[in-house]
Amino acid sequence: MEEKSSSSSRSLIFQAPGIFNLYSDGTVDRLLPVPTTPPSHLFVDGVATKDLILDATKGVWVRIFLPQKRREKRLPVVLYAHGGAFCTGDPSWALFHDFCHRMALKSEAIWVSLNYRLAPEHRLPAAYEDGCLAFRWLRSQAEMQANGTGAEPWLDQFGDFSRLFLAGESAGGAVVFNVAMRISEEDREPVNVCGLLLVHPAFHTEAKRESMMDDDGSARTRAFYSFALPVGADLDHPLVNPLVPQAPSLNRLLSYPLVVLAVAEVDFRYDLTMKFFETVRAICENVHLIISRDQVHAFHLLDTDCEEALQLEQDLAAAVCAFRNINDLQK
Repeated sequence: MEEKSSSSSRSLIFQAPGIFNLYSDGTVDRLLPVPTTPPSHLFVDGVATKDLILDATKGVWVRIFLPQKRREKRLPVVLYAHGGAFCTGDPSWALFHDFCHRMALKSEAIWVSLNYRLAPEHRLPAAYEDGCLAFRWLRSQAEMQANGTGAEPWLDQFGDFSRLFLAGESAGGAVVFNVAMRISEEDREPVNVCGLLLVHPAFHTEAKRESMMDDDGSARTRAFYSFALPVGADLDHPLVNPLVPQAPSLNRLLSYPLVVLAVAEVDFRYDLTMKFFETVRAICENVHLIISRDQVHAFHLLDTDCEEALQLEQDLAAAVCAFRNINDLQK
């Protein structure tokens, strides 16, 4: 984000050191120096990428990852949402770009990485609304592909919308979970959502508020959520706690053939996520649990070569590949 000009009419009201400054006029300076990766229409290490704007007014866009190696004529499509406590991140960040790059190769699928609106400028449910916008854009692409009326070229030529997945980690896991809940009763044709890949989803509860501490003992994570949630909401708001009585019924997940839930054992969200798993397992038949032992939240984005990260990515790719169309394999 561009640096905002100083003005005597605004004052600093909150500072997340090294992350962002929030001012009294609602403007934000984002300060985090994060390595980014530009898109490349040419194949780089087996994957080509491009950025597309979905809604310029809202700043919603996607980065598409197309694998060069394609054993099928048409590939599954994965809508992915990044993490960042609803306050940071975008698809160009190297750690998110590299994850989608690896997963496009491993799952032999087209990954579509979503840039959604961030807090504190845009509190929840803005991110969830943007996730729904991206899904409906993909549905419109499927309709254009079916009608031969000019879908996005990569999706038109290579996408198989009968095998769409919703994937995300941390805040992004909460985004795609909420998208799945919101579209469960919609007419999704000609798209078929095969499953959800929820990696360390950002589910929270007031009972765990005191454990929301960073390694340095700061309350940065808690502060993020005070700005991400609606004004006055706490961590038992149904936007981040799917198990409270006022949350929508998890029976909506019956609309999807597969739910994959990945948890990190050393994550303060572990207990709530396991309770979520047990609740969903009582409802849905095909629920798979991946536990990464002795690992912290979102470890796979930082320690990409460790055994547990490689296993997690392999398991996620296998979930996508399980829906492979045998009759569509390239000869």
